[in-house]
Amino acid sequence: RGLEFDGVTDYLQVPASAETDFAESVPYTWSVWINFASFTSSWFLGQNGSHPNVIALSSGRLAFREAGANAAYYYLSSSYLKLNTWYRLVVTADASNNMRLYINGVLDYTLSEGDSPYSGSGTFGVGGSNLGTEFQILRVGSGYSGNAYPFTGKMSNFQVWDAAFTQADVTYDYLNP
Repeated sequence: RGLEFDGVTDYLQVPASAETDFAESVPYTWSVWINFASFTSSWFLGQNGSHPNVIALSSGRLAFREAGANAAYYYLSSSYLKLNTWYRLVVTADASNNMRLYINGVLDYTLSEGDSPYSGSGTFGVGGSNLGTEFQILRVGSGYSGNAYPFTGKMSNFQVWDAAFTQADVTYDYLNP
């Protein structure tokens, strides 16, 4: 069970608040049970505005779009996901601007400051013209205004914390839905 997104008009708009706005170098964790029904390019978590930081799906892999003057895409997963399969995704960002993706309780990828993008220019993280780990959750199931890059599939149990989970926290979260 979960919220079903049709890839056309469905998304959730989240009111702007301090609880969903994370500045660069501020630790956070978000998690979701997710089931992709299509691998068309979709941004399933992001900001409402032009050129936001978003979590996206790109050719079956998760990606992080770092916004700014040199908008760039970075892989956030080494694994290729399967359609019509439920996954527990947990993304953490720590005070050192490292992002970690866990899939079903297992660390899949770490994106660190200075990493190069697979598309775009610049390097990931602080001090550049991009936004680093800064993230504001204002859209679920879509990228930004106008329902651009909509998500097709299901999501359930979406949660956000103002701390970076440890591996033990992620394991507990996965085993105790």
